[in-house]
Amino acid sequence: MRFVFTILVLVSSFSVDAQYKKFKKSKLTYGKNTYIGYIGLNRAYYSKTDLRVSGPNYDLTLKDALATDQPAPLKYKNYFTKYPTISPQISARFGCYVKNNLCLSVGYDKFTYNLENRSRVFLAGVVGVQADSTNNGNFDGAEHIVDTAVFNYQNCGMNYLRLELDWTTPWYRSKKKNKLNFSTDFGIGFGPVISKNTFLFAGKKDIETVSVSGFGGSLNIGNRLEFYNRIFFQLNLSAGFINQSRVRTRAVDNSSYSSQNFGFASVNFAIGLFLYGRSVNGCDTCPEW
Repeated sequence: MRFVFTILVLVSSFSVDAQYKKFKKSKLTYGKNTYIGYIGLNRAYYSKTDLRVSGPNYDLTLKDALATDQPAPLKYKNYFTKYPTISPQISARFGCYVKNNLCLSVGYDKFTYNLENRSRVFLAGVVGVQADSTNNGNFDGAEHIVDTAVFNYQNCGMNYLRLELDWTTPWYRSKKKNKLNFSTDFGIGFGPVISKNTFLFAGKKDIETVSVSGFGGSLNIGNRLEFYNRIFFQLNLSAGFINQSRVRTRAVDNSSYSSQNFGFASVNFAIGLFLYGRSVNGCDTCPEW
């Protein structure tokens, strides 16, 4: 009887061990409770816009205004010092897979937005003599050439914060120790825009006036190359809109502001890491019994 009992225990042990090995899998980089984070650099491109600037004794609209970004050159002082000459354009994201393939994350894009010098705009509105004793009068939509030495508008930090939902589709997973994996993220994001605005008008220049200026929304696609289920490189493409309904342009005058709506496209290249939360039943992607 003792012999039979011993045989049954051994058989059961082998059976459980075999079942465990059958279901035990390597960590999934897109599996539930996987944490993901990355940081990288971006470039941004903007559509034409009607830029309205308003304040005491002036209300102007620059129709068909053009703007460009200003990426920081790859120099040590721009990335590793407290006061860089030009602030870098950074993209970052941190999130968690709430279920297999579905990731909820917080994203951050720091763009720069600079009115293009010598660009053509159509100027409409009024400037009172109290606002500008030199360049004043009524403007009826005639063509003007922007001179940024006289009139300049910059968002030296146009910070797009967003809540993002992404679906990850794996395309390739190497069979040996997951040395190399390839997948694609498809996402949608929405959130506020915080601006640091520099404004030159009527001989007065205000630098980096901070305000919560509006909101944005975007669609994103990212191709991800993973190594050993730990680190990855990702190339992201995004397109969306930004609505800036009230950008403060003067630090000591709340009645001075600008507003505009425009579309944007951006590309960023990032490096990131995977971290793994507590797995089910103490193993990696085990079945729930």
